[in-house]
Amino acid sequence: MLIKCRNCEEKFEKETMIKDESDKNFCSENCIKDFEAKQKNKEQWNELYEYLKSELFNGEKLTSLMVHRLQAIRKGSPVNHGDTIPYKQSDGTNYKIILIAFKYKQKDIISSVRQKSFQTEVQKFNYICAIVENSLPDVKKKIKEKQIQNKQLKQIENSKLQDVNIPKTEEYVKSNDLNRPDSSGDKKEINKELENLW
Repeated sequence: MLIKCRNCEEKFEKETMIKDESDKNFCSENCIKDFEAKQKNKEQWNELYEYLKSELFNGEKLTSLMVHRLQAIRKGSPVNHGDTIPYKQSDGTNYKIILIAFKYKQKDIISSVRQKSFQTEVQKFNYICAIVENSLPDVKKKIKEKQIQNKQLKQIENSKLQDVNIPKTEEYVKSNDLNRPDSSGDKKEINKELENLW
């Protein structure tokens, strides 16, 4: 029996198919990874779209020209009708970074838009996108710096944990036992002396 691969949509024998965690059929591990990358891209796109719709356009839908403009930012070049938009992170600026850039420049966008007058919403959106595109190198740099900083912090934490987790020998435990009798007397005598201090 032939079954269609969820990603490449080619048909294969049922016995040769691989199932992912959600029980979908794929022809190979590469198709599973490719499908997951597409799904992640869709989620990031939806998050970006909803943010723009709610924060910059008062709940109104974005026009197809606006969508094409966002896809051009993703692709890194103008988008014509029928062009394929990359979904793998290595193929362009992913939507997550574009969303971060919009949030990073939100105050600048709002103040700039208030100071200018636009003939159409598309013209306004192109102006906003230009602000975001110009900020992308800075945003990518800051993200990279943050990743390096987090990696260094993790290394420091791991090295501290290794220093702290030195296994204690029996000798060490005995020498640091607070309940052991002191050479000047036993535990009861120490307690009496402490009580007399008060």
